[in-house]
Amino acid sequence: MHLGSPSIRYAKAFIEYAIERNTENILYEEFSILAYFLKTNRDLREILENPLIAKDKKLKLIDIAVAGDDSPSEDFIRCMHLVLNKKREPYLLSISLMYLDLYRQYKNIVLVKIITAISIRSEIVEKIRHLLINELEAQIMMEQIVEPSIQGGFILDLNNNYRFDASVSTQLKKIRKQLIESNTKIV
Repeated sequence: MHLGSPSIRYAKAFIEYAIERNTENILYEEFSILAYFLKTNRDLREILENPLIAKDKKLKLIDIAVAGDDSPSEDFIRCMHLVLNKKREPYLLSISLMYLDLYRQYKNIVLVKIITAISIRSEIVEKIRHLLINELEAQIMMEQIVEPSIQGGFILDLNNNYRFDASVSTQLKKIRKQLIESNTKIV
């Protein structure tokens, strides 16, 4: 099943609606929480996608996931009613993620992941953040990920679509490939 097209349409409609009502920040928080729970909880996804479960029970589950004992915003509830009434539950995760992307585009926020073999000091992270703010002229949401398998160096990922890989493991792979290629030319 292709999840792209309906997800984009719904997410665009939701962000436009939220901007019009000046609730885009609240919906961003709520969609962030929903996306987290949908990504990490397979049972929740299966329940929401089950056509035998009533819409009101699905909405109650979403409410609890997003707001706990409180209640989600009225605009978020309206968005969820639309998704449930149109039977678009299988698209809910991709709608949520697309809303988050569109929000960041609207607010000129770049999502940056810095991946290192070991944890780096907060001063270094802040220097990188300031360099990126000056270079990209955007707000920066920074996430640091420790991935020992890269062996050293770093990988800088911008908005999940541009990646600068200066890791030791990648450099070693390149050297290995060059050695193999040069050895096959000799033989």
